[in-house]
Amino acid sequence: MADERGDRAKKLFRERIDIDPYTAREKITVWTGLRFIWNIIKILLFAGIILGLILLIFLGLTGGFRSGFFQYYYETTSDFLSKAPILSPFIEVLKTVQDPSQTLRTYGWQSDVDKNSENKELGLKFQNFRSIKKVYLENEQISLVGTVNVNSLKDDSKVKFDCEASTSSIKGNIQPNEQVEIQKDSAQVFTIRCDIPEEEIKLDGKQVKAEIITLTADYDFKTESYVEAYTMSRELLAKKQNNQENPFEEENNPRLNKETGEIRSQYTAGPMKVLINSEYTQPFTEAGPFSSDPYYSLGILVEKANSFYEGKLNKINEVYLYLPKNFELSGEDDQFELLQENENEVFDKYRLKQDKIDQLNSYCKNANILDLQCQNYWDRGFIISLTKFRIAALNKEDLDKNYIRTEVDYQFQAKTSQTVTIAESLIP
Repeated sequence: MADERGDRAKKLFRERIDIDPYTAREKITVWTGLRFIWNIIKILLFAGIILGLILLIFLGLTGGFRSGFFQYYYETTSDFLSKAPILSPFIEVLKTVQDPSQTLRTYGWQSDVDKNSENKELGLKFQNFRSIKKVYLENEQISLVGTVNVNSLKDDSKVKFDCEASTSSIKGNIQPNEQVEIQKDSAQVFTIRCDIPEEEIKLDGKQVKAEIITLTADYDFKTESYVEAYTMSRELLAKKQNNQENPFEEENNPRLNKETGEIRSQYTAGPMKVLINSEYTQPFTEAGPFSSDPYYSLGILVEKANSFYEGKLNKINEVYLYLPKNFELSGEDDQFELLQENENEVFDKYRLKQDKIDQLNSYCKNANILDLQCQNYWDRGFIISLTKFRIAALNKEDLDKNYIRTEVDYQFQAKTSQTVTIAESLIP
């Protein structure tokens, strides 16, 4: 048996050796050509399938538009995805996480800010908004009810509700139809109702139609913010830096990066967060950042807190800036005015001038819906002010800690929506 296997192996080996190289090359060429033709056939088959699917979808969508089914499923799906809780964690990853520390502070207002920085009840939230019926007939009143939870830091906060069938741009009747006063530091829960009048929603020849009912609430809110402002004499700071000593070595502040001198501001919770800071690292000195310029930059920014608050900023009402007594704004600043009636012994109180507020509020108000920059202006927030300050005098040569504060009073428009179905007849 072994000899037979050996003979067969030798025979096969000789056959391979005896192959004419030109014949082999010809066989390879023929096989390569066949494979190329097969690849072309596959590409043509794939293109034909794609064209067939496109044609099928086109015909389906055309019929869907005529009957209203496509609009119904599209808007229903879009509405569902926008509210899906599973999407919230992914959105929040992209947001700034505010500092959860609860450090003891020197002044009472600091404790208030820290306490309210984690207060999830602040602001207005729609707990639910649902339709009384699943399906409505043409010329039938559409009714929805909802529950609202609202809590404000302001003494005179008010909320005004409104609703509309936004797909057809038809205004609805809302209850309560007057402004509701909100008590400070007290969570209030109440019911609202939206009715779209009968004979307003038309099918326009369709068998079924999806209608998005939007509920809005305009309410005033106040966000407070502060950031630590450290000072040190220029001479002492230069000495420590030359000796490779960190001026913040003994400082305990979880929002302070000791290596870079950068500090994150702290703010009260709510629909918008207020950030206040300088682009220059700390500590500040009486000499300023440059020998030719003693002034440090100071910016105030308002931006959306997180996706938990559905809606947008509506307008700015008031902006106040508090600087320590030994700090002063640049003489060239024409945005703020010093309030002489301020009786605070620690801070000078400044108010943003009305013409600056009007300028902020007028921007992008009549913008085209396709202008994404303008849409983001009110949806995400913007810079309220860029100004400058200097250290007029030092309280002491060594590291000294003070605070820069701000209050922003604004109107926020909360929003929620629900999709309802209008049909020629009741759908079983």
